[in-house]
Amino acid sequence: MARFSPGLGSENHLVTKLRDYGCKVATDEAMDHIHKLDCVILELPESQKLLPEPLGVQITTRIGDYEKRSYFLQRVTKNPYAPKNIYIELAPDLDLDKGGAFLVLVAITNFLSSSRFKEIKVVGVQIRADLTYEFQNIVAAATLQPPAAKTQSVEPGQLSGTIDWYDPMRRFGFIKTEGDVRYFFHRNDARPKFEAFLSSLEKEISSKDGNPLRVAFVNSGKAPGKKDYQAKDIYQIEIQ
Repeated sequence: MARFSPGLGSENHLVTKLRDYGCKVATDEAMDHIHKLDCVILELPESQKLLPEPLGVQITTRIGDYEKRSYFLQRVTKNPYAPKNIYIELAPDLDLDKGGAFLVLVAITNFLSSSRFKEIKVVGVQIRADLTYEFQNIVAAATLQPPAAKTQSVEPGQLSGTIDWYDPMRRFGFIKTEGDVRYFFHRNDARPKFEAFLSSLEKEISSKDGNPLRVAFVNSGKAPGKKDYQAKDIYQIEIQ
């Protein structure tokens, strides 16, 4: 399997792949070292015309590195090359030659063509090894904290526990109750405010890390063929 090497190799490899697909791509040292742009995309494949606004691109394999994100945001807003910019985080085990690079092109095209991003000048996107991707507001994610728990007690008919483990890349995890019963949950099983927090996470969280997240939820039983119970309607609480 032809995977890339981390660091500069991944950036050069992806830029080469984008050119192979037919993108018109510009690079130079000032763009990279001063403004933190690995390249600027001037034209998409088969468009036969330059983009109305060039797109600045930063490429990294450092998933969820808030310091790197913040530095990029400080630099990119002053760059003279592109009014719109995208910060691309590549999963370390992503294979660019087997769909990974094409998925990056899909994400870039989506950012430039979708009406939801019309007024957005800087966006982040994670490209996962399973060939899925997700846009993220990297400005908000750098400062977002777990939502304040306004519910002081568990609602009638619900259980309580702590997040034992959650993987933001795979979007699922487990809740453990005081009786050490584990409940599987997916991010979509959370209430909107808590789901927004889970969506912002870049690294796994674990009860072993300290300051466990306390939650309440509904036991929805076991799905066919599954050994764990499943939690639904999850929200953060404070347990007195």
